[in-house]
Amino acid sequence: MGNSGETNSTHRAGKFVSWIGPPILVIFFMTSLSKGLIPAGVPGEWTWNAPATAITVLEVIPAIITLTTLIVFSMIGERFLESRPKRAIVVLSLFPLTAAVQAGWQMAAPQGYGLAKWPIATYNPGSSGYFAKARDEIGDVSDFLRQYPEWIKNQDVLHTGTHPPGLFVEARRILNFWNSHPAEAGAFMAWMPGELREAAKAAKPGGTPVVEQASVVTLALVRWLASALTVWPIWLIMRRLERTPLTSFRTALLWGVVPSSVLFQPASDLLFPVLACSAVAMSLTASATPGLRNRVIDPVLAGIVLAIGMYFSLVFLAVGALVALVVLADDHSKGLRIKCTRIGWIGFGFLVGTLAWAVAGRTDPLAIWLANQAKHAGFYKAYPRSYWPWLLADFIESAAGLGLPAALSFAITLSQAIFRRSGLYRHRVALASIAILAILAISGRSLSEVGRLWLPFFPFLLTSALPDYQMPRESSLDYRWILIWSAVQIFWLQALVQCVYPI
Repeated sequence: MGNSGETNSTHRAGKFVSWIGPPILVIFFMTSLSKGLIPAGVPGEWTWNAPATAITVLEVIPAIITLTTLIVFSMIGERFLESRPKRAIVVLSLFPLTAAVQAGWQMAAPQGYGLAKWPIATYNPGSSGYFAKARDEIGDVSDFLRQYPEWIKNQDVLHTGTHPPGLFVEARRILNFWNSHPAEAGAFMAWMPGELREAAKAAKPGGTPVVEQASVVTLALVRWLASALTVWPIWLIMRRLERTPLTSFRTALLWGVVPSSVLFQPASDLLFPVLACSAVAMSLTASATPGLRNRVIDPVLAGIVLAIGMYFSLVFLAVGALVALVVLADDHSKGLRIKCTRIGWIGFGFLVGTLAWAVAGRTDPLAIWLANQAKHAGFYKAYPRSYWPWLLADFIESAAGLGLPAALSFAITLSQAIFRRSGLYRHRVALASIAILAILAISGRSLSEVGRLWLPFFPFLLTSALPDYQMPRESSLDYRWILIWSAVQIFWLQALVQCVYPI
């Protein structure tokens, strides 16, 4: 009886905090940020810039429409989850709905910082440089890949020097496509929204060639759609963690109100969450589908996805470590030997995928990765970071980037699971993510810009952001409350911080 009383008391306290916490957190944090009481980084070393234009009433309208669309969809979708055929429709609809919602938030940004930033930031070498390098320095892609291990050594320690060739090749391939279809490029741009069209033209002083306009817009659209596509592997992860359809649906829908997934459009980092989530989803044991697919095919595919990720970014080293931790924590496996076998199949898939792009490009992945790692270390030599201030800043930026309401719900849900000492198995993806991110921060290998750099891990934290709701009607207001205040934070944050234009 005593334990039951303590559990009920803990539940009531958690429910109270979950209601009073989001408005207090959002209002306090955003007010403090606007007044400079909370810096957007570490002053004197590096901070996010503020937008040059302010929010007007014209941006309030799309914000209200976007939030209303999200809430209405969540209410309708929840009613469809009880039937398998209808559930399939809802899950399939998650992708286009999330794409629409994330585009809606762009329309609610200050003028010049919504859809307009997509082509301008992609084109501008100061924002990342992948497109500019691909246009100016890549002729034949095969020659570029073959020479990449030496070429990368002469690049900077910022964006271009720290990445494998995937982002450059992606930009060059898209540019080659539109160069081969110049007439279609003009038609493509004529079909785009006016804000995108005008911004693409203005990306280059004096006017941008139409082929380049189409290329940078296409690159931006790929990031937007890749980000929205993350909802499907999130759903799969949740189901393989044996979470209810209701909780899985709500968790996937939360991705549409993660501030980092909105403010960092069209950064290349938005490509990585869907790959990271797919790798983790396929590494998880699917108890409902035992057999060859579960034992061999899924883990091999997970390894191949990790290899694709490593073609684009070294962040997939950390994702690979997370995958290993998640597999080792799998209660479905019968012993360490079976878990190690699964990791072995993942490793096999990784080798196959890596050899495929190494042979196709006649290049040396290991040499590339070592050069990238040296450039990454060179960044901290060129731009030293104060350790303790950045540890605190990393924590704050992670919570803000995930969304303060979701971060609070995450803390409550995980704390209750630990307090009850039950169900931690279902939180192993989030716990493994916390461990990896803590190692990255404490080791000093990831200080600053974690709102962008840790984007691939934010979906994993979301897997523990919500409890397994047993009474949908009673919990619907709790969930909608998180959506509302997450939307408020995004709208407010866009008025205070811009993340993709050159600093």
